[in-house]
Amino acid sequence: MKIGRVYIGSLLIFEKIGIADTFFRRFMGLMGKKSLDDLSGLLLIPCNQIHTFFMKLNIDAVFLDHDMKVISVMPCIDPGKVLPRINRARSVLELPEGMAAKYGIREGDILSVVRATTKQK
Repeated sequence: MKIGRVYIGSLLIFEKIGIADTFFRRFMGLMGKKSLDDLSGLLLIPCNQIHTFFMKLNIDAVFLDHDMKVISVMPCIDPGKVLPRINRARSVLELPEGMAAKYGIREGDILSVVRATTKQK
């Protein structure tokens, strides 16, 4: 899986984010995971709607537009839910529950993702 770091401005907020940019990786997402292991979250690209079917953990969902501007933050999503489609969204950052609030992620923030140079399994 491709790995990246997430920043708000020059502030590193997540050291190790999985990047799901193929159909299969987006489809599998976090299904069946009891934890994110050593990842801080998962970035789904392209994506404008998610569900939490077959997930075993609560998540925060951060919807981002084409410029990586936060257009919606949906905290504390339980397994088994379908979230509404966010038409302007280009990607969704799935985080462990409470992380969006912990790092102060809110609408209007501009995030950047710096991809690691190597792939990890």
